[in-house]
Amino acid sequence: MPAGEVRLGHAAPVLSTRDLAVTKAWYERHLGFRAFPGWEKWEYLILERDGVRLHFRRGEGGHAAGGEFYLQLSGDIDGLAARMKQQGADLHDLPEDQPYGMREFVVHDADGRHVRIGKPLGGS
Repeated sequence: MPAGEVRLGHAAPVLSTRDLAVTKAWYERHLGFRAFPGWEKWEYLILERDGVRLHFRRGEGGHAAGGEFYLQLSGDIDGLAARMKQQGADLHDLPEDQPYGMREFVVHDADGRHVRIGKPLGGS
């Protein structure tokens, strides 16, 4: 890389939430994320799993912004959806093959945000 140029390392969404503890519990239970220590003191939650990081801050006035984000995975997407449903997660739909080559489903997190989860068709 020529001198003076930069390369991006990673990006992480910063999402607003009504309650950091409830958000932490939801992502740990349903998707296996773990929190970085110290989040209570900072009132800023960083969750990590398999190198994927999600950042959360308390929304202004106790509100969470809506929106949607995507998690791409490998492995048993149907089994994950079944476990999440059994654990009481609010699934919007079940895994379904998409014409653009992905198998996906949508679940609502603790704030009602759409989390779209998918994997490439034919992938492991």
